[in-house]
Amino acid sequence: MSDLTTAARPLVTERLFELTLLAAALFETAHLLGLFGRRAEVDGTPLAIAFTFGVPWLMPLLGLAITRTGSVTAKWVLVVLGAIALLTAVRVGPGRWNEPAILLGAIAGVLQIAAIAMLFTPAGRRWTS
Repeated sequence: MSDLTTAARPLVTERLFELTLLAAALFETAHLLGLFGRRAEVDGTPLAIAFTFGVPWLMPLLGLAITRTGSVTAKWVLVVLGAIALLTAVRVGPGRWNEPAILLGAIAGVLQIAAIAMLFTPAGRRWTS
């Protein structure tokens, strides 16, 4: 019989939060690699490189600022960026999710929203208190 006095491990942990944001960054990088040609035509190659290899890593860095230093500012910047990603996904619509690059972006967005939702659990609220 298990010991009932031992506290159950919380479902939401700092490590799970950070790994979710890391996975989202990997999917987002793959998404942007798939769209690199379009981005380079519109914005130019230097900006396309910056967006493809730099921007996806902003969210995991914000996540580290939240879990390691308890930054409230990083938390709300992450929430705002997640809201922007969600609005963009709604604008694109699920009709284009059959394109591999767009599907990768949708997966990244779902992971980002899942990580942001973790911030509002009892365990997540403690990270910034």
